[in-house]
Amino acid sequence: MNYSYLVGEMHFIQSKDTLVIVNKKDIKHIIMEQDTFFYDKVYMELISQQGPVIVSLNEYIKLKEVQKKDPYGTSSSGSSTQSYGSLPTDGKFYKLTANEDMIFQRVWDYYISTPASGFEPFNKKNVFKLFPQNEDEIKSYLKSNDIDFKSREDLIKLAGYIQTIMK
Repeated sequence: MNYSYLVGEMHFIQSKDTLVIVNKKDIKHIIMEQDTFFYDKVYMELISQQGPVIVSLNEYIKLKEVQKKDPYGTSSSGSSTQSYGSLPTDGKFYKLTANEDMIFQRVWDYYISTPASGFEPFNKKNVFKLFPQNEDEIKSYLKSNDIDFKSREDLIKLAGYIQTIMK
């Protein structure tokens, strides 16, 4: 099995063919050696589980910008060209054009989950929504610790703290 960052799908090889999982909603999790993936609208890799608190990551590559080249070979966003093919990414198909530069960006989206909830984007609002009984303690922790909600290490640290205060 292989996770494709470009199309956001899990691929597997069967009889020399590369196949994709069709019924994703039927998947609870996929375990490959030391890696565990969940599916909840997107594939997410388990990065931390501290008690019932799960932190997961959806990593993918998205098309950020298409710059068309003018007749002199410099990139701009205004000239028109002919299409010759397509590129699947981010669940969509993008047409490829002969005189275009496609700029891609690697994206990391973090999620938090508990047994009582599904996967929610890991942000302040959802932390307070998932743990309303511990809101005061979490607010105090966030005031005394500079938590970056885009930092893997900070989110793992925050999840560990939440696990210790859960009632």
